[in-house]
Amino acid sequence: MRLLLSLLLLASTFVANAAPRAEKISWSDGGKTFDGYLVWDDASKAPRPGLVMVPNWYGVNDHAVAKAKTLAGKDYVILLADVYGRGLRPANPDEAGKASGAVYADPAAMRSRIRAALATLRGAAKLAPLDTRRIGAIGFCFGGAVALDLARSGADLAGIASFHGNLGTKMPASAGVLKSPVLVMNTPAGTFRTMFWVDANEGYLGGGSISIPPVIVGSSFIYRTTNSGVSWTTEYLAGDFPVEKIDVMSGGVG
Repeated sequence: MRLLLSLLLLASTFVANAAPRAEKISWSDGGKTFDGYLVWDDASKAPRPGLVMVPNWYGVNDHAVAKAKTLAGKDYVILLADVYGRGLRPANPDEAGKASGAVYADPAAMRSRIRAALATLRGAAKLAPLDTRRIGAIGFCFGGAVALDLARSGADLAGIASFHGNLGTKMPASAGVLKSPVLVMNTPAGTFRTMFWVDANEGYLGGGSISIPPVIVGSSFIYRTTNSGVSWTTEYLAGDFPVEKIDVMSGGVG
């Protein structure tokens, strides 16, 4: 009986101590050092999918870490990705605009940085209970734009999601490069112009094959997908605002 009580006490202590962890992790790319966080709940040692999470234009801060912990729950290992570099942590909109603007201005560096973050997550299986066969990427606003660029780079992931992200790019995807399913979610009204049409695969996935990864634009949207030769087009059909069309892989609007 005494042994049983001791075991129960030990188990309850373990459960009480199990909590979301945020361990600082650093990596290098292009001569810069980047500091992010590896986030997971240590209540279980069971391997789970991984996510590269790119925060908004304020970058890696306490708020972003808290969001990563909430999202990770017991379901994911998250790498909260730094794409600014060590020591650059915007504190207000002006600083955030300058920091994100500098990243947008050098698309090759942005693409290299997010791929380096992905490689860091893939290499973290010894640090956290990560299933390296199931990895995705997400981002909000500025982070959504960076996540989309990871798709354009040809990363082969389980899925990539952009929330309210900038859809433009100075470095279109090359033909045949897109490998990951992509989900783009933007609101129909807001400070950014409405862009909900995706000519997702024209010239990039080739052949119009039905086996190609889907690209969906949504958020309670009504949409349809059509195939005309090599062009797969997802069209937004609901709402009373001006129709626009955008290829999220090339950044072109038509």
